[in-house]
Amino acid sequence: MKKFYTILFLFLIISCSKDDSSSDGNNSFLLNTTKIKGINFISEKVIDERSIQVNTDINSKNEFIFVGKTDVANIFILQIGKVNPSNGALSFGNVNNINYDYGNPPSVQLNNWGRAIEVHKSNSSSNYYYRGGNITSENPLFFEFDDDNHRFDGGSGPPSVSANDGNPYFDILTVHENHTKIYYKACKFILDDGKETYNWRDSYKTPLLGRKPRVSINNNHLTVMVFEGLNDGKVYIVKGDFQINGVVNWGKPEVFGTGNEPDVHLSDNGDIVSVFQQNKSIKTRTGLLSNSIFQWSPIESTSFIGTNPSISANFETVILTYNGSTGVNWFHVGKFKY
Repeated sequence: MKKFYTILFLFLIISCSKDDSSSDGNNSFLLNTTKIKGINFISEKVIDERSIQVNTDINSKNEFIFVGKTDVANIFILQIGKVNPSNGALSFGNVNNINYDYGNPPSVQLNNWGRAIEVHKSNSSSNYYYRGGNITSENPLFFEFDDDNHRFDGGSGPPSVSANDGNPYFDILTVHENHTKIYYKACKFILDDGKETYNWRDSYKTPLLGRKPRVSINNNHLTVMVFEGLNDGKVYIVKGDFQINGVVNWGKPEVFGTGNEPDVHLSDNGDIVSVFQQNKSIKTRTGLLSNSIFQWSPIESTSFIGTNPSISANFETVILTYNGSTGVNWFHVGKFKY
């Protein structure tokens, strides 16, 4: 009988252990099995020789959008396409209005339903403008922005935008700097009987000070923001909890590198892909956000030399763009390595 109870007790321990390890709430299991170790870049291409500031995004269908500001009259350029995740090959689509606007460097986000949101600062004032557009699943892909842009906020530095994948409603989050103070503003996109509405919330000041913030929000309403520190040569990251009313509860920022011009992507399971430049050398760093704690892989030094890097990712593909040292823009495709 004693032997029977011993066996029963061991069986219960093993059963509980199995139940815990497969639970969605067991974060130690998640940390041990999904932490990204790095990025293996598999292809590269010069995609535009006119723009001096670039920003890019890729969705789960491996469709990408690329925007930039030219050095002639501050006109914006736009490109769309699709990535082959197995070999990094690119196919480019058609765009109806390539020189669609002008101003200071634009930021863009593309969700899984083909909806793109672009934000930028005016060339002559502190006003910020937004514009939406759609990728259609033609062959090749086709993209067209809405007829006009609309003012949504203002500040001293270029805004950054991110959006999640809700359909027909999704959330948009923007961040910007105004004389070293960092602000954010949220929006709810609504599609009702063919009518598109952007319901903008109030603009809020964060408790953070810095420059050139960029933001990423996932479908679990978690967000991360990266920014340059004030005159300390460091780049910071901070986690935020996005509330249904558009308010974000920001945590405590921490340093994740030395350099400037950071950018970041946050996946739904908490994987982080980041980039920054250090004396024009492009650095990447990957990590995991779990229970408000950042865990990081070592900083990876690439062989890429340039400025103004931008990074995005889906579950299998990473795209990195930047302005090269010879005045051209490079587009690199990578895969995750574990």
